[in-house]
Amino acid sequence: MNQRIIGVDAAKKLAGLQIDLLQKLRQDQIGLDELEWFVKLRQEHKPLLAALCTVLSKTPDEVNQRWSQNLVAFQQELLKVLRPPEVVKVCDLEAFFHTHSGLWVSNEFRERIVAKASGAGTVRETSLYVLPRNMFDKEIEAELLADHIWSETDACATSAHLISLQPGGKRGTLLGDGRVNLFHTRSGVVNVRWSTDDDREWLVSVWGRGDRRWPAGSQVLSPITE
Repeated sequence: MNQRIIGVDAAKKLAGLQIDLLQKLRQDQIGLDELEWFVKLRQEHKPLLAALCTVLSKTPDEVNQRWSQNLVAFQQELLKVLRPPEVVKVCDLEAFFHTHSGLWVSNEFRERIVAKASGAGTVRETSLYVLPRNMFDKEIEAELLADHIWSETDACATSAHLISLQPGGKRGTLLGDGRVNLFHTRSGVVNVRWSTDDDREWLVSVWGRGDRRWPAGSQVLSPITE
């Protein structure tokens, strides 16, 4: 079993933090639900929680009460306030989504998704939701915000942009370990996956919404809207 060794100073800080948390729990300054919610936040979001409270003129308790049951909504609000959506143009979606070195594209994806894309599209900031269990699309969409549906154009632009940032399965927003990345559109569910087989390339296909049950660990990307 791999063990991570930490230094003396880090160990002292961890011990002090543990004592501080226990004191706050005993004094009812925080509850177990709040502590669990905070622990589940992505590491890069934790330092921004105070900034979000300031910008929205809300106390940590108000923020917790509003978003403790919906980390997807919290992430979207956080990114809206502190990092405006990135706008990047992809020059030619039709040309990009052809099978070539490092990328395999299904004919059905081209016919059902790319054919409906108009213009270059806009690369959107995304919120991420990792499936905690095997789930059908109906179950997944019930966990997401109402505006989680991508336009075919922006789904193409954003997926093309992210694929371009991760050549060779390089680490990034898209999962590159064989698990699927999903973009829900009205025309179907776009499936982007890095093949860990000998071919080692990005695979892009589309499934009908409700056609299959997606495995636990799959990642759903939703557009962050204004």
